[in-house]
Amino acid sequence: MGKLNYIDEIEGYSFISDKGYRYDLLEGYTFQGNATSDIIFVLLSFDEELSERVERDEFVGYFYGASLVLEYKEDYIKTLDYLVNEYEKKKNL
Repeated sequence: MGKLNYIDEIEGYSFISDKGYRYDLLEGYTFQGNATSDIIFVLLSFDEELSERVERDEFVGYFYGASLVLEYKEDYIKTLDYLVNEYEKKKNL
């Protein structure tokens, strides 16, 4: 099972898959505002090694519940695992 990885207060959390790929976790906010969509967008983090096989910062998927991720960490790790495993399978990573 992958793991949540806290980087710092600027970068926040990322997700590291079983295969060692890093995924950026971005929370949706209103443009120029402070209202959250409560959605986490998952993007494959840029990796020079993968640059010929996938797009830079490629969109992987999304899920609702940004405000609950840390409270229900294990459940959301399962969701992230599912999203990234399907993506990695599709892209032959």
